[in-house]
Amino acid sequence: MVQDDFEKLFDAIHRVTFDTTDRRLILSIHQMFGGSEEIVELEPPVKCEGNIEDWLLVVEAEMQRSMRSICASLSRDLGDPLMDIVERYQSQVALLGIQMIWCTKV
Repeated sequence: MVQDDFEKLFDAIHRVTFDTTDRRLILSIHQMFGGSEEIVELEPPVKCEGNIEDWLLVVEAEMQRSMRSICASLSRDLGDPLMDIVERYQSQVALLGIQMIWCTKV
């Protein structure tokens, strides 16, 4: 029931993916822009139970934790070819990688 409201509640979440066996587990978040979609897997998944305000705060915290983990992974991959980085990571993370490469070279 909350699927349509994620876009109103969070700037970067268009929708979420729920687990097929446990419909209370959010596995990933999705962002749509133009005709493209980017997916961020939440690790660990977020369980939607109890007060909605409480688990929405957990969704936000896990989204931030997952993005930090993805950025750390990016920093380890900076030696890879640039196009591999751009294709492998979400657009904002790839842009961060490009900026990190530029700063290193300058």
